[in-house]
Amino acid sequence: MNLTLSTTFCTAISDIKPDVLSTDTHGVNHVNFTLLDLSGYTFAPRYANVGSVIDDLFSMQNEQLVLKTLTDIATIESQWDVVQWTMVSLQRKTTTQAALVRKLSGCSKDHPLLKAITEYYRLVKALYILNYMGDEKLRKHVQRALNKGEAYHQLRRAIA
Repeated sequence: MNLTLSTTFCTAISDIKPDVLSTDTHGVNHVNFTLLDLSGYTFAPRYANVGSVIDDLFSMQNEQLVLKTLTDIATIESQWDVVQWTMVSLQRKTTTQAALVRKLSGCSKDHPLLKAITEYYRLVKALYILNYMGDEKLRKHVQRALNKGEAYHQLRRAIA
């Protein structure tokens, strides 16, 4: 099942358990990608300008796409226990995603946890973009989910 991120987590009270969550460019950030992936969900955003995302991540070498910046796996590994502890805190609801984002937003870019989350995000985002580029069915599912989300919001506005 593919639903929009805002509909699923912000407004819906439901027993629906989606496995893929979609949003437009505005809903994309490194925390969403990381937390959703680590929670077992596929985060499938539709970028307004996917070409610029590809250009930011990849370069062409010998007619192949290559990451411009290699993922720093050591940074992820060095903070893996903290990342897992953070995920458990979120799942047990001892903290919220909003509180986590607020806390990380106040950290310097050199904060070890923020660096690890950013590296993990870059890895998951690159894998997603490669999949998105090569899978027309995925692109259609993402667009369909966003259309359903927009229809839902239009209905709510019409009722209100």
